[in-house]
Amino acid sequence: MVSQPAVLEAAVIAVPDDRWGERPKAFVVLKQGATASGEEIIAHVQTCIARFKEPDRVELLEALPETATGKIQKFVFREAEWRGREKRVYWCSDAEVLAFARCCITGAGVAPRLDQRC
Repeated sequence: MVSQPAVLEAAVIAVPDDRWGERPKAFVVLKQGATASGEEIIAHVQTCIARFKEPDRVELLEALPETATGKIQKFVFREAEWRGREKRVYWCSDAEVLAFARCCITGAGVAPRLDQRC
């Protein structure tokens, strides 16, 4: 992502997603005087990495939160994105896991709710 000419620095975290459980979201700081949209940044990233790794959304910021030693404080973003959820990691219910396993073992087609072929 930082290979995009307008990007100064970036952080990527996993955010909740109803379909996949989690998806990448990028927080980006642009170089002074540079302009780029979230769509342009995603388009650039699509040429560099696998599709499942590319962020769905890009949030442009003035600065990233950092420690005194300059390490990006990703937990600040995670706190905001996961607020109001019981867990910070998406897990299927036991019934969904069993249904998916049954589907894969029997080759019964599409697993319920997971939209995934067995």
